[in-house]
Amino acid sequence: IVMLVLVNTVLVGISEETMFRGVLFSGVRRVMRIWPAIIVVTLVFGVVHVLNALFTGNLLAAALQALAATMSGLLFMAVRIRSGSLYPAMILHALWDFSLLTIVRSASAQAEGQSLNEVAANIPWYQQLVPVLVVLPLLLHAMYLLRKVGRDAEPG
Repeated sequence: IVMLVLVNTVLVGISEETMFRGVLFSGVRRVMRIWPAIIVVTLVFGVVHVLNALFTGNLLAAALQALAATMSGLLFMAVRIRSGSLYPAMILHALWDFSLLTIVRSASAQAEGQSLNEVAANIPWYQQLVPVLVVLPLLLHAMYLLRKVGRDAEPG
């Protein structure tokens, strides 16, 4: 199971970074200044995660996941911009997802054979805020990394 999760998270890290911080960011960047492009791509990345409600049936959990994804997505964007490469963002994204899925899977296994959806359905709403709080330092670090982006004059 761990190997399956590892392969899955590596593929997700590669594909999502290619789609969002690669293709979408490059395209949006052609028509927008840097900060509007960062905001648009980061918000789209977060909003896409709301679609997980279609699989889980839990809109609150999907909305909180979308918020956490938006916050972590800003860090992935900062890493992509600061490094000038998608590879570090891909690696960070894969490691982040692997860590989260391993923790969630472990908690699910301890819940007496319940599925992930059943476990999520039994978590009080205020405890579902924990992932957002865990991602908060990533958001703050992203803001630190991006603090000088766009200060130089750039073409319109």
